[in-house]
Amino acid sequence: MCAARDTDDRTLDLEALFREPFGFTWGETDGTTWLRTDEGSYKRVHPVFFEQLREIATGSSDPTDHDERVRETVVLLASEGYLEPGGEIVHEQPPPDIRLWPRLGAVAATATLLVGCLAVRWPELRQLPADLEFGLGLALIVLPILLGSIALHELGHYVPSRRYFDPQLRIGLLNKVIPAIITRTTDAWRCPRNVRLWISLAGPFVDLLVATGFAVAFVIVPGQPIFGFLALLIAARALFVLNPLIEGDGYWALVDAFGWHNLRTQGFRDLEHRILSGPAVYALSAVIFTIGFVGLNIAILATVFGLV
Repeated sequence: MCAARDTDDRTLDLEALFREPFGFTWGETDGTTWLRTDEGSYKRVHPVFFEQLREIATGSSDPTDHDERVRETVVLLASEGYLEPGGEIVHEQPPPDIRLWPRLGAVAATATLLVGCLAVRWPELRQLPADLEFGLGLALIVLPILLGSIALHELGHYVPSRRYFDPQLRIGLLNKVIPAIITRTTDAWRCPRNVRLWISLAGPFVDLLVATGFAVAFVIVPGQPIFGFLALLIAARALFVLNPLIEGDGYWALVDAFGWHNLRTQGFRDLEHRILSGPAVYALSAVIFTIGFVGLNIAILATVFGLV
């Protein structure tokens, strides 16, 4: 009975929406106009529609003067919590932009140092399978360090985000399959493009710093192949999260760098309707990668536990 009552109340609210002014929170970042809910969800809207929305919200135009699709979209926005009956129209100014090139320079310098250290010890790296005893002892050393590097990675996202909004840590699924610790940075949509790019790249940059630290130790401390193994492992993790076929750091960096908003959503929609397009090719590639990644991990686990 409570659910039915809530549904009825919502219907009445939506019917009353056009009879009184309503408010919403909006902003404009890099030429993109967006609306935001109190819970922190964002939706991009077309500038032409936004002007009509503002006219209807303030009562300066009659809703019946607008196209039916406009009215339906307004009702949909209200049902999703973007509009507040009787509220005010609040304009949020975007935070100041940053210079990205010094940060990208630091990333490139760190990556160069990492590759240089590994190149110096390339013969030893090739000997790692023979020099290391893979087993429980190695796992007890590597696992805590790997978990620590993951925590530092998320801290890399968290620290620059805190300047602009309140990020949140949660456990989620990348590509709806791969479990991971995720820093929720939805509010980054209100930030300029360079800020969004840096928030996405800051985590992998921390991975590169950690991997480079182990690579330097591998060079200056002889007879410790574990340092080389850790450098390779964490560097591989950085490459993994930068893979744009995963809905993670690399994907969001790609979206912000080229302005390909809703790439995944559009891609899977086109794929479902068998529409040949660039986003559909991306979506199909993401599916193939995910299936291959899961299959590879299953095969590795089966080998480790002697099932094959």
